[in-house]
Amino acid sequence: MDLDTLNVFSVVAKTQSIARAAEVLDMTTSSVSRKVKSLEDEFNTELFHRGGRQFSLTSQGALMLQRAELLLGEADNIRDLLSHDQHVIGPVRLMSPPSLASILAERFLPDFLRRYPDIEFSLKTNFGRRIETLYDYDIAISPNLPVDTSLVAKPLYRGRRYFYASPKLLEARGVPSDPDDLAEYPFLALFTDSSHHQGSFRWDNGRGQSGEFTTQVTFGSDLPDVLATMVSEGMGVACLPEGALRYQNSSDFVRLFDELTFDQNILYAIYPSRHYRPHRVKVFAEEVTRFIRSL
Repeated sequence: MDLDTLNVFSVVAKTQSIARAAEVLDMTTSSVSRKVKSLEDEFNTELFHRGGRQFSLTSQGALMLQRAELLLGEADNIRDLLSHDQHVIGPVRLMSPPSLASILAERFLPDFLRRYPDIEFSLKTNFGRRIETLYDYDIAISPNLPVDTSLVAKPLYRGRRYFYASPKLLEARGVPSDPDDLAEYPFLALFTDSSHHQGSFRWDNGRGQSGEFTTQVTFGSDLPDVLATMVSEGMGVACLPEGALRYQNSSDFVRLFDELTFDQNILYAIYPSRHYRPHRVKVFAEEVTRFIRSL
């Protein structure tokens, strides 16, 4: 048994698929299968129930996963202790919504990687969907809490969202005086928005006023930047974080309702269940948190 084999086993257990684990680990499926089989042979026990394409853990496999996570975490700890000079080196793997990934690429990552040239950085977009598992990633940033309750989620950023429309739409349909008036306007829905559910939108201005209106969704996307473009083109009203309109001409959109906040945009930093995080991940997490909170 070696740490590499334990890591392969851990990823297969989390993805419940040899093929998906091979994709995550950048290995062939046959290599992944051999690693799992060698571990089962070494302990003379089946670690997975094999049914179709999905693997589920046996009771012995579940015990093995618990111990494997501890050992892998301790191995990271030892590496960190041996790098006592706190030199920031090694892989950092991040999952992020595409819109945030673009901002990080433009305004954060170049400087960060110049200051820490020994970091091997990987960035995967998750399109704002709920995080089911981190696979072998170190940290995810998401507007949604993870499906896997063993993952650790910490609020990273609490931003503001506003209702936006274009001058041409308001000229054609009139200016709404209250959020509930938006039931009569074409609505542009953000798929990852928990405030929008089954054809209605719940709003709260943070000043004791709240309500809910039925939406006429004419367009939807999981990308705030796409909805911002549609707003500027006069295609409807959307509730978006302020930064989503950074590429739009300021004359092409209007913030409605005296610019009051009508929702909070919460981002979570999501970590693996292991308590220990390598120094390089801590450094990245601290710096990206400061950057995002400065937006």
